[in-house]
Amino acid sequence: MDRDRVTIVEMERQLLGDSTGNYRKSLLARLSEYRLELTKKLNSDLLTADFNVYNKVKIALEKAQEVVNNFK
Repeated sequence: MDRDRVTIVEMERQLLGDSTGNYRKSLLARLSEYRLELTKKLNSDLLTADFNVYNKVKIALEKAQEVVNNFK
């Protein structure tokens, strides 16, 4: 199993137990890195269909960042 993969349930458990905020910061950093990679791809010469797919993933990453930021 890929060590970087984590289930939503595991992520929630880790966020709930994250008294220092380090896990949240790490998770937000990873999401930000993924978003930066997608932005670079979106700024390259893409077919319309590819652009639409990458843009939807970027929007999903933005929403994920909102969820993590607002998780209590």
